[in-house]
Amino acid sequence: MCSTGKQEDLTQKVLEFQSTGEGHDKVYEECALAAFVFIRQYRRIDEDMKSEFFLHFHPTLVRTISQFRHTGISYQDYLKYLIRRRLKTFMGIQKRKSFLAGLAMFPGLAEHEQPDSSQTRAKADNLACRILAVNGNGSFRDRAARNRFLCYAFKRAYHHEEEDVGFIARITGTDPAWVREKVLDLKIGLSGQEERLSSLTCRRNRLFVEVRGIEQALTQENDRETRSKLHMRLSRKNRALSNLMTAIAHVQLSPSHLAIGKALGIPKGTVDVMLFRLRKRLALAKVGEKQYA
Repeated sequence: MCSTGKQEDLTQKVLEFQSTGEGHDKVYEECALAAFVFIRQYRRIDEDMKSEFFLHFHPTLVRTISQFRHTGISYQDYLKYLIRRRLKTFMGIQKRKSFLAGLAMFPGLAEHEQPDSSQTRAKADNLACRILAVNGNGSFRDRAARNRFLCYAFKRAYHHEEEDVGFIARITGTDPAWVREKVLDLKIGLSGQEERLSSLTCRRNRLFVEVRGIEQALTQENDRETRSKLHMRLSRKNRALSNLMTAIAHVQLSPSHLAIGKALGIPKGTVDVMLFRLRKRLALAKVGEKQYA
C-alpha cells in the first residue's frame, strides 16, 4: 500500500506540473531519484555502468516529465518500462563494444594471467586451447588457427605492451621484431582516432562543467523568465552532451580489418571470417552450448 501511495503521489505531482508549469525542480528531483533507485536494483550491472546508463538516460528522463500521459499506469511504472527498454539497448551496445576487449582478457591466454587456483587455471587453459585450436604443447594445430590468433592479437594492437609482443611472438613462433613492427604500424594508423577521442573527451568535459554551472544557477535564480531561459539552455547543453557521449562511444581504437589484412598479407575478407569464427567460438564456449575438440 505504501509503495502504491508513493506511485500515485509522484504521478499526481507530474500531472500538476504539466497543468501549472510550476515546481519543475522538485518534480525533477523526485523523478530522477525514482529512476536512479530503480536502476540501482539491477544486480548484474556494476556501479560504474549504472552511473553511465543514468547519464545516458538523463535526457529521456527530462522529457518524460512533460510527455507522460496518465492512462491508468502510474508515472513510476511508465518510467520503469522505459528504463528496461533503454537499458537492454544500452547493455547490448556496451557488450558489442567490449567484446574484443573481453577476448584480450580471456583467462589462460597469456602466461602472466594467474587465476586464483591451479584447478581454475587448468580449466581456463583447457577452454582457451579449444577455442584457439592449440595443442597440448602450446603449438597451433594448423596455419589457419595461428592466423586467427594473429588477427585477434592485432585487433587489440592499441593496447599491447612489450610483454604482450613477446607473448604473441612466442605462441605463434614468429620473430618478435616482426610482431613489434606490425603492432607499431597499426598503432600509428590509429593516431587519427586517438586524436579525435581526445578532442571529443575535452569537449565533453567542458560541456559537463557548463551543465553543472547552469544547474547551480538554477538553484539560485528566482525570476521565472530567467529560469525558463536557463532550463532551455540546460536542455540544449544536455542534448549536446548526449550527442558527444554517443560520438565518443563510436570511436574505435582498434585497427580496421583491412589494416590487419595488410599487416598479415591476407585479404580483408579472410580477416572478417577469422575474427567472426573466433568470436563465435568464444560466445558458444562461454554459455556451454558447444565443445571444441
